[in-house]
This record gives sequence, structure tokens and C-alpha cells, in this order.
Amino acid sequence: MGLIPGRVTYVIDRRGIVRYVFSSQLQATRHVKEALEALRGLGNG
Repeated sequence: MGLIPGRVTYVIDRRGIVRYVFSSQLQATRHVKEALEALRGLGNG
């Protein structure tokens, strides 16, 4: 593989700090699940 660019999802907090990165070419639906979990982990802070 490696010829097709993958998808990368970033979760960035309000201060501009990257808190989570998920990179996968074949697991597109997992991006949403994992990003939401990362957001919940950030809470309101």
C-alpha cells in the first residue's frame, strides 16, 4: 500500500495544542469514534 494517501484526524484543544491524532487509510468510521472519545476526554477545560 502506501500509494494512496490516508486520512488523518486531529483533535486540537482551545489553546491550539494537538491532543489526539488518528491516522488510518482503511478505517474511516473509526476516525469519528476515536475523535469523539478524545473530545469527551478533554471535557470543558
